[in-house]
Amino acid sequence: MKIHHRGFLLFLFLPVLLIGNLAAADTVNPELEVTAILQKNAEIPRFQGDLTEQAKFPEWFRKPLSLQKILWIALNRNPELKAKLAEAPITVAEMKQLGLVESPELDFLTHVPVDSPGFRTEYGVSATQNIMDLIQRPSRKRVGKAEYESKKWEISAELLSLLTQVKISYYDYQAALQLRAFRQADLSAAQSAAGLAQGQWKAGNISVLDEAQRRAFLQTAQLEYAKSVSEAKQARIRLAKLAGIPWDHSQWKIVEKLPHLPARDPKLERLKEWAKLHRPDLVAQKYKIESKEQGVQLARRAYLPKLNAGISADWDPEGNQGLGPTVALGLPLLGHRKIGIQKAQADLNASRQLLSAMEQNIPYDFDQLYQQLLLARQSARFYETEILPVQRRILEESLKHYNYMLLSNYQLLQNKQNQIEAQRNYIQALRDYWIAYAGMENLLGGAIEGLEREK
Repeated sequence: MKIHHRGFLLFLFLPVLLIGNLAAADTVNPELEVTAILQKNAEIPRFQGDLTEQAKFPEWFRKPLSLQKILWIALNRNPELKAKLAEAPITVAEMKQLGLVESPELDFLTHVPVDSPGFRTEYGVSATQNIMDLIQRPSRKRVGKAEYESKKWEISAELLSLLTQVKISYYDYQAALQLRAFRQADLSAAQSAAGLAQGQWKAGNISVLDEAQRRAFLQTAQLEYAKSVSEAKQARIRLAKLAGIPWDHSQWKIVEKLPHLPARDPKLERLKEWAKLHRPDLVAQKYKIESKEQGVQLARRAYLPKLNAGISADWDPEGNQGLGPTVALGLPLLGHRKIGIQKAQADLNASRQLLSAMEQNIPYDFDQLYQQLLLARQSARFYETEILPVQRRILEESLKHYNYMLLSNYQLLQNKQNQIEAQRNYIQALRDYWIAYAGMENLLGGAIEGLEREK
């Protein structure tokens, strides 16, 4: 009966350790937290509709999809996005592991007499706990929390980069659709002109050269239209892949025209300042540094590799019993603590250097992309206000001169070709502007419009 009582004393502290381990399991939902960051930074509103079943699309799939809707679809259906989100619970498990205390150690011993007639067989049992592990537990929990926050913001940064690819593909598809529509109209005009030229040639009203030029113009228009159809299909496939929807599903469409240029461009210095404070990858690196700082403190406090303390009991067959404390020390030999401190400090220094490099690169990255943005704006604006009106006027006057037989067939076709090229260049410049704009938002780590509203 005494042994049972002693067993009760030995295992008295086990429920306390179990409760401590359960307390380490903080309730967090990393997927919801990451999604909240994406919705806030990228300003992606929630839309109604079941996006889980591929065969049952929401009703609003049948209407032209805006950029915001495509982003919401991608957030719910893109396989890479979902895979990245699936990494978040791993960090939660790692954080909880760092908050756990080591399991107690139970030691059993038996002393059997060997060539000692007067020696009795003795039995012993001890239960010990690593005290150093208990002392360092609060610091380890802080390390785990910082690592969790770092990974959460790192995943958010990667997902925002993927959403930027969705934006770029959306603008690229819009431009491809506009060019396809323009090439289709051009082809229709070329077919009509070629049919008219064929009849005029048979009637002897135009030369063989004029008829051949009209036919060559039609062939060029046919080839350009075929290319535009293929390019639009490729752009649709890229967007569908990023959004996680079937590209050949005929019901989904997007807004076919690129947005007009905004009234003004964002202020560059404000973007740089906001990015240094709030960009997800920088926030992740700052949390990583916090984790490394805690790691250095842990390494410095590791005076003993191990310090186990607990209760020990022994008895023999004649009823002699003993009960008392037991302590086991790990000897700090061979400079393990010093090496551990050096390694932790090196990790911390490397993380700080990386953060410094990331912050120093921000102005250069913004300045380079901002120049692309300005060039695209200037090009699109110049085509819209100067070149396109002039080209339309040239073509109108060319038709008049051609009707009065003051202009050759070749010159008319050349002027028409110049207008086509001007229109194509305008659409490409407008597309380049919005692609650069999406790149600026990626550097910013959030929506530019949201930052502008915070003024």
